[in-house]
Amino acid sequence: MDTSTQLEVSIQESLARLDTQSQLLLDQPVIEAELAQLEVQLPLLKMALPSERELASLLERINDVILDHELKLAEFTPKASLNREVMRVVPVKVSVRGSGEAISRLPNYIAALSRQVSLSEFDMAYLPDGGGWQMTGELNAFAQLPKNAPKVVADEPAPDQTVESPNP
Repeated sequence: MDTSTQLEVSIQESLARLDTQSQLLLDQPVIEAELAQLEVQLPLLKMALPSERELASLLERINDVILDHELKLAEFTPKASLNREVMRVVPVKVSVRGSGEAISRLPNYIAALSRQVSLSEFDMAYLPDGGGWQMTGELNAFAQLPKNAPKVVADEPAPDQTVESPNP
């Protein structure tokens, strides 16, 4: 009886895999057409990313956006960059203090800056001592991957990339 049940479950699993594979075969022409379109767009999208030289400027502009909107920068520390298949990702640990209104608008300011930056999750906390708010989290800056760079490898950030406010 146990063997019969196991065989029945095995047959059902095999049928489900066969159904999935059959659907993929049916969808193959559509998938291949979409892939061809994406491969054509890839060089244009890669060119839209900043170069390694422009990345430092991008990080400086993000820093300036924070400081220009009545916020105090407690931390702005780029971490080790990661080479993805088509781009370099530089995670930056950010801690900002200021009024609730100014902090709530910060994601919009950074999003308006360029499409070369994305915000990860942020934590908000009220600071009872100063009456303000603190937002801590991480953002990702994107850059072109150098032509000879290995894929999915972490690099150490340059020592001069760490910027900390004198008044955290």
